[in-house]
Amino acid sequence: MRIKHLQALPSIEVPETPETDLDLDPQVRTLCLVDIENMTCGSELRHAEVARLQRRIEMTAALNESAQTVIACGPSRAEVVWLGWKGSAKRLLGEGINGADIALLETVEDIHWVANRFERVVIASGDHIFASTVAALKALGVKVLVIAPPTGLSKQMRLAAGPDLKGLMFSTAHEMNVMVAQRKEAA
Repeated sequence: MRIKHLQALPSIEVPETPETDLDLDPQVRTLCLVDIENMTCGSELRHAEVARLQRRIEMTAALNESAQTVIACGPSRAEVVWLGWKGSAKRLLGEGINGADIALLETVEDIHWVANRFERVVIASGDHIFASTVAALKALGVKVLVIAPPTGLSKQMRLAAGPDLKGLMFSTAHEMNVMVAQRKEAA
């Protein structure tokens, strides 16, 4: 069975959005939700790859040490993800289809509490399941940044994020080529 929202969309142009004072202010309370399985585009993970992905997300979102991070994955990747992700982060386990996504959504279930506690929410996922949360947070005045993987950005998420969408930064073009080659080998 093919899951439509995880398919790569052909040649998506992700516009660069200018950084604001809110993006870089260390006093701004930031919540960062990481859907690691969506961000890795389904590739096999090793500790070093998780750490590299963490650096890319932090760089793309201009996260500082005061950001509160929540990362979720399925049981088959838990050990690698939890040991590979450095520093403090709440680590969640979700079982079944969309289990990790649902675990992350439960973190922001009380949307008003999130809006009162955080000025900024970063969602590292292109999965459609987060689109309504992005829209609801924006409606409450929360600055939301969506970081999308190179593939796996759903149309609903792209529309909900609007100009607050950033592509995952790669430190070198070589890393991107390696990832594309791995995906082709797996297919």
